Amino acid sequence: MKSVSLRNQKDFDGVFNEKNVFGNRHFTLFYKKNGESFNRIGIIVSKKISKKAVCRNRIRRQIKESFRQRQVGVKTGYDLIIIAKARCLNDAFSDLDRSLDHLFYKTKLKK
Repeated sequence: MKSVSLRNQKDFDGVFNEKNVFGNRHFTLFYKKNGESFNRIGIIVSKKISKKAVCRNRIRRQIKESFRQRQVGVKTGYDLIIIAKARCLNDAFSDLDRSLDHLFYKTKLKK
């Protein structure tokens, strides 16, 4: 299954305007149907979380890896935006992984 990144502002705005949003202590997830046979994902890690790009990129990589591992169990045809919260900085990867899995369960995007 292929996953493509959301790149331009128009795509992000389209997902934000849809108002399908769920959150937990680590992430906020916005989603909308895209009419394709694959998911597109955008990850936002704000400078409010950490001023250091190294820390922000580490969180981004962890989110991408967690999504990659459970991509088979997620319904296709959606644009997803995952916004990291400050709590991501100090928690272990396993906590982030479970938290992302819980979000997909809550949004009924899990197969």
